[in-house]
Amino acid sequence: MKKQNDSEKYDAVIIGSGVGSLTTAAILADKDMKVIVLEKHNQLGGYTHSFQRKSWYWDVAVHYLSCMEPGDLFFHGCRYLTGNQIRWKKMPDVFDHFCFPDFQVDVPSSPEKYRSHLKSLFPSEHREIDRYFDDLISFRKKLGLVWAPKMLPIPIVKLLRPFFKLLLRKIPEQSTNSYFERIGCSEKLKAAICAPWGTFGGLPGESSIYEHWLTPGSYLYGAWYPAGGAKSISESLRNFIEKKGGLVRTNSGVKEILLDSSNKKATGVKLESSEVIRGKTIVSGTGIRSTFTKLLPEKSIPHEMKDILKEYENSVSYTQLYAGLKDDPSTIPGIDGSNYWISSTTRFPQSIKELQSAQDENSLEVKSVMLTFPSLKDRDAKSHTLTICAWINYGFFRKWAETKSHNRPDEYKAIKSQLEEALLKPVLDKFPQLQDLIEYTTVGTPLTAEHFTGHSQGSAYGLASPPGRYHDDRLRPKTAIDGLFLTGSDIASSGVPGAFAGGVFCASVILNKNMTAALFKLDKKWKKMKDDSQGDKKQK
Repeated sequence: MKKQNDSEKYDAVIIGSGVGSLTTAAILADKDMKVIVLEKHNQLGGYTHSFQRKSWYWDVAVHYLSCMEPGDLFFHGCRYLTGNQIRWKKMPDVFDHFCFPDFQVDVPSSPEKYRSHLKSLFPSEHREIDRYFDDLISFRKKLGLVWAPKMLPIPIVKLLRPFFKLLLRKIPEQSTNSYFERIGCSEKLKAAICAPWGTFGGLPGESSIYEHWLTPGSYLYGAWYPAGGAKSISESLRNFIEKKGGLVRTNSGVKEILLDSSNKKATGVKLESSEVIRGKTIVSGTGIRSTFTKLLPEKSIPHEMKDILKEYENSVSYTQLYAGLKDDPSTIPGIDGSNYWISSTTRFPQSIKELQSAQDENSLEVKSVMLTFPSLKDRDAKSHTLTICAWINYGFFRKWAETKSHNRPDEYKAIKSQLEEALLKPVLDKFPQLQDLIEYTTVGTPLTAEHFTGHSQGSAYGLASPPGRYHDDRLRPKTAIDGLFLTGSDIASSGVPGAFAGGVFCASVILNKNMTAALFKLDKKWKKMKDDSQGDKKQK
């Protein structure tokens, strides 16, 4: 790694170290730009970091990943920008189970098998099932029409937008509910398909069908998990950045983005320690809401961003129970490393505001949870673990928002205790044998996520994804403030592959080059050189 003096002016100052930030930094560093990444916590990675208690460790948010097939941007781009250092393990062929009171959907790693399985469960709805899969596959073939406007200049986008919409006219953007009503799905079939709405934090009544196809729809060929957990992604990207001469700093929280005298050009950042770091380009990966409400004075917020902050809600918040186990849970029939989405109803709430845990004086009730077993997916795990995740309205915790982490009142701690019972109940109802294996538990709330990630209200995926989001040309890397760019999920889509794509789009705009296509070429060239080198070694 090259030594760099922090007082120097950098080509790019990157705020935050989530996947979007690290991806942008890696691409810019690969192009010989002088890059510095600034993370406020002592561990980098955003939602890809992990934590440990005794011999157990858990990812804070990543439970499985898609887009790992040749031809996917994440597959090729991640392989190149990490030097192929990540060891991926494919999850079981049936990787998801959607469990309802009177039926269960077992999702296989094949669109053909998945289609046939749904038809066996819903014999009177073959036409609707075929329509869904045909539209999903058609959309995924046309992703370029959705992503290209992110990287093109606005005048060109305005010129081409009618053409893009024409090519997408058979699968127009609309709410997920509207789409399923339009093709005639029953409530039960819609629930069977939309059960993993939590993977992007958008209830079917509020979210765009494009987000559904981008996220749950990306698992058509199965799911993968990285050895060592999600932190191996951020650590591998960090290694690449530093190898290319970039600098990654933890414990370096940014207090504000500095502007010139006109308040129209970003010139650097001021850290919480009062240190000033100058840069030609400033990139924020902390999300649109945090960037424009916490890091810039109100008078400097561009009008279009003020409009966005009014029009877009935060995505749903979440709570998780992390459990350390005494022994291998795969000895229990049905547990093999796949995920279980357990729901007490096929009727989803119509809005995030309705997503409130039912509470009386003594108990909480959580209607839907996701159960996952990190240790069964991670070949490097030394002790067994499980995680239970549920999505919840931030308003439930708002009264404690101003209290300090690790020093919250007894009332909050009591609610966490009740929440633990509520999260465990549906899981133990399905797998009662787990009760004897649980040795340690801890619960994270939206306030936990807000503290560690900086995401407003602990939102799991930044901005929500209502209908129209993917035709909104204001959600793009380049902002109205000269020299200030955005990266990550808010300018692309949710999840690690979505944040990665946002990182690529941001780098493309900064470099004025389509790095999506470039990464495919770079990865294939790198892979060929590596294969040729290994072939020469074998011959010798």
